[in-house]
Amino acid sequence: MGSYSVLLLLFAFAFRTLLRTPCLGVADIYDFWRVMRPAGIEHVKPLVKKGRFVVCTFKTGRAHLASGASSATLMAWSAKHLGWGLRPEPGFMDLRQMGRICSLMVLCLVITSIAARASPLLLSLMLYVLVDPGYLLFFNSFYADAAFFIALFGITLWFERYGELSPAFWALDDLRWGGVVAGLAGLVILGGASKMQYVLFPAFVTMCLMAPLVINWRKSPIRAMSVTLGLALLSVATPLLFFSGRLRASSRRTTTMPSMGGLSG
Repeated sequence: MGSYSVLLLLFAFAFRTLLRTPCLGVADIYDFWRVMRPAGIEHVKPLVKKGRFVVCTFKTGRAHLASGASSATLMAWSAKHLGWGLRPEPGFMDLRQMGRICSLMVLCLVITSIAARASPLLLSLMLYVLVDPGYLLFFNSFYADAAFFIALFGITLWFERYGELSPAFWALDDLRWGGVVAGLAGLVILGGASKMQYVLFPAFVTMCLMAPLVINWRKSPIRAMSVTLGLALLSVATPLLFFSGRLRASSRRTTTMPSMGGLSG
C-alpha cells in the first residue's frame, strides 16, 4: 500500500502543477509551429521575445494533420477537444489542455501496469522521475519531447513485465496477448513518431527484443513472426514518415524558386 500511496501523491503533485493558474510550462522558442500548425493551433499574437514567457492561450482552427503527421501532432489535435473544466472561449484553447492529455496518458499507463502486476516500486520510481519539473513542464507545451517521455516511461514498464518474453507471455489468451502486443506497438509509434530525432526508437526496441524472440521462437512461431515483422515494419516506416515529408517539402521549395537565368549578364 505504501508504493500506491506514493503514486497518488506524485499524481497529485503533477496535476496541481500542470493545472495551476497562471499556467506553468515551457516557452516557445519558435519551434511550437512544428506541432501546432498541422493540428490547427496558432498563437493569438506574434511572439515578442522567444522563449522568455509562457503563453497560456492559443487560437484554434482547421487542422491539416497530413501536412506534418506525428504522434505529438495527434496529441495536440486531441487536446483541442479537452477544454472542459478549463473553459476556454470558442475558437481558443488553453495550454493546460496539453498537460491534461499527457497526464491522462500517463495515468492510463500506470493503471494498465498495475493491472498487469508491474512492480509498484518501479512504478513509483519512474513516476518520480517523470514528475520532475525538468520533464513535467514539457507536458504544458507543444514540444514533441513530451510524447517521447511518455513512450519511454511506458516502454520501460512494458519491458519490466514482458521483456523476457517468458512462457507466460506466449501462454496468454489471444485477446490479452493481442492487447499486450498492441500496447507495445502503440508505445513504439508514440515515441518513434514524436519527432525526427527519435525515429530510431522502434529499431532500438526491436533490437532489444531480438534475443528473447529468437530464444523463444519455437514456443509460438506465428506469434513470434507477427511481433518480429510488426516491429521491423515500424522500424522502417517511422523514419520514412519524416524523411519522405522533408523530401516533398524540399521538392516544393525547389520548384517554386524563381529562375535566376534572367539576371545573368
